[in-house]
Amino acid sequence: MAWFETINPVNSEHLLETDLGPHSLTAWIPVLLTDTEGVLEAQRNMVNLDRDRAILIMNLIRLALVGLTLYVLKWPPFKRTILLEQSLYEISYLFLLIPLIFPHQQKYAFFCLLPAWFYLTNSWYSLYLKGKDEGYSKLRFIFLTGLICTSFLLMTLTTDGLIGRDLNEITQHHKLITIGACLLIPALIITTPKYRNENEFEA
Repeated sequence: MAWFETINPVNSEHLLETDLGPHSLTAWIPVLLTDTEGVLEAQRNMVNLDRDRAILIMNLIRLALVGLTLYVLKWPPFKRTILLEQSLYEISYLFLLIPLIFPHQQKYAFFCLLPAWFYLTNSWYSLYLKGKDEGYSKLRFIFLTGLICTSFLLMTLTTDGLIGRDLNEITQHHKLITIGACLLIPALIITTPKYRNENEFEA
């Protein structure tokens, strides 16, 4: 049960995480909304709400992301499909939620995003070929490219092996890994198998 208490989304011990290590909505949203003391002195909050209100907003965002699974999975959920692409799309979103909505997640938890990265890079390449062959509007394609590149930058190129320990601590202080993961949500929403297969990726 100690494991469950650690990942329990409503466990009061992990409703506000200010250390460098944890990465999730629990570690990112509240520190944006209320004044906290982290390992570094750099200010992170954009507004100064009370602690309980900041935690309530975070839990509402969590709930909204869980509710979004109804859009991703359609209705009824977990309906059997013969399309491997649809199954990969659904798995990508569900695995993406794991390190975001559960508290006390470390960097290695974001390996759960590998299905999403595989799906999105494949989608990007497919849409690139469609645009090259069919000349559709590139607005959505450019938006997708920006999301993928920015997410990759925030999640991968901020490691201490590339930028050094001091800069890496700043990126962890501001939870850039979590931000990068969140950018993949709109990327998945605009690259549903319906968009890809029916060429509805036009502005």
